Amino acid sequence: MPKYYIFEFYIKNFFLSLLGLVIIGGIISFIFDYSNNIYLSYSFSICIAIIGTIIIGYSNASSSKKEKEGQPLFLHLFLTILLFIVNSIWGDTNIFICFLRECLSLLFLQLGVYLYARAKGLRTE
Repeated sequence: MPKYYIFEFYIKNFFLSLLGLVIIGGIISFIFDYSNNIYLSYSFSICIAIIGTIIIGYSNASSSKKEKEGQPLFLHLFLTILLFIVNSIWGDTNIFICFLRECLSLLFLQLGVYLYARAKGLRTE
């Protein structure tokens, strides 16, 4: 492990992942603010959230070192646990809904890692 690897991967990708999630949230907020059809706005928002989260997971996997397996998993677990704590303390939704939302975000982040591994021909177990 290089000397500055913790900063290069975990801290940098954590903040970039948070920035990506904020951008996704901004796009979804924009869709809800300027859409007249509620069903169409829900459909677009769900699709954008899923695709954006998969892209974040894919980019985290692409920037990790290949000799260390599981590094994006640790990053994604830390990210989702932190978001779950923040949402359960300051969020206005039910704790069960918050838990399901964070489990789905972890699932889609790891789906991005899986797609990266399949594209590069890495071992996926």
